[in-house]
Amino acid sequence: MHAHPHDVVPSIALGVPNAPPAVYVNHADHVFWQGTSAAALVLCLRGSGRDLTVHRRGVDADRCLVANRPLEIAPAQATERAQRAAARSGWGVPETDFVVVSAAAASKYDPVGTDSLIGLFRSFLLRRPNARLLVAGPAPTGAWAAAAAATNGRIRAVGRLTSISTLLSVADAYVDSFPFSSLTSMLEAGAHGLPLVTFRGHPAECAVLGSDSPGLEDLLLAPSTPVGFVSVLTELADSASTRMARGAATREAIVQGHSPAAWRNTAELVYAKADLARIAPAAPRATLWGDGPLDRLVGLVQQETGFAGLDAAWADIMPFLGTSLRIKQWAAWRKSPHMGLAQLVPDRSRAWASDTRRRLIRPS
Repeated sequence: MHAHPHDVVPSIALGVPNAPPAVYVNHADHVFWQGTSAAALVLCLRGSGRDLTVHRRGVDADRCLVANRPLEIAPAQATERAQRAAARSGWGVPETDFVVVSAAAASKYDPVGTDSLIGLFRSFLLRRPNARLLVAGPAPTGAWAAAAAATNGRIRAVGRLTSISTLLSVADAYVDSFPFSSLTSMLEAGAHGLPLVTFRGHPAECAVLGSDSPGLEDLLLAPSTPVGFVSVLTELADSASTRMARGAATREAIVQGHSPAAWRNTAELVYAKADLARIAPAAPRATLWGDGPLDRLVGLVQQETGFAGLDAAWADIMPFLGTSLRIKQWAAWRKSPHMGLAQLVPDRSRAWASDTRRRLIRPS
């Protein structure tokens, strides 16, 4: 059961007596989802997600399993290295620069509190005049346009891309989105052989808002303070051998843990555990209402990034709907502050338009 958190249909269909064992893929572990009573097993994709499922959702630990997701990992191409200079020229990046790349939905970079990825990286740029940050996802407007102007283009948002492979090919390192992580994007970058940096500036109770993944515990560079963030990037900028060694080890770990063969073994384990135990769907344990750092931070993130409320939920999924339903729902919610003309455009078309605009408007 790999369902959107808003989708109640799987829970209704599977939460009945004598239903076959169901496995819920806990891919949205940080937000509300239903299905704990219908699932024989909860397949968590990281340790922080499992901890939250056990302690805050009341699911028994023996009904939770942590395993990697499958990823389509393209084999390394020698031609990518040979064409690096040409690729950098296409992005307007000097060959001698230390280039850091990031990629995620624009909302994952919206600042909550005092820290933001823009602010963190500007502190690093003060020490490294030949460094720059390219970010796929956010449009080059607002805070990103201001950052570009303030840094002479060394911090630049490039908008939505149909593929980030060419962007990753010019990078020396990859930094995770903040204040909200994007684990899948980070894994894709690691599969390209890049060293990975994820800033863990939230309180310890908020680990689920950061990035962690089985098999990468000793390979992720995870500073927890702004000073540590600058120090980690400085070390990577100063040592090409360090970048290459950590990038190669990261790629090997991701290939081993997320390959089709690894996923087949995982799937067999999951189905065997669900079928052998024949765990009957059961109500989760009662849990106390929480109002700690994680609860407040998740609520603040949802509000600041525009994902709070039913209209925001519609805005989130609108670009993926069929044409007639998309127009109908847009008309019903058009007065909402979350709803704009962009929601009328299919998701793939939005990415294509952003990619085309970037190609036509080259940096000076």
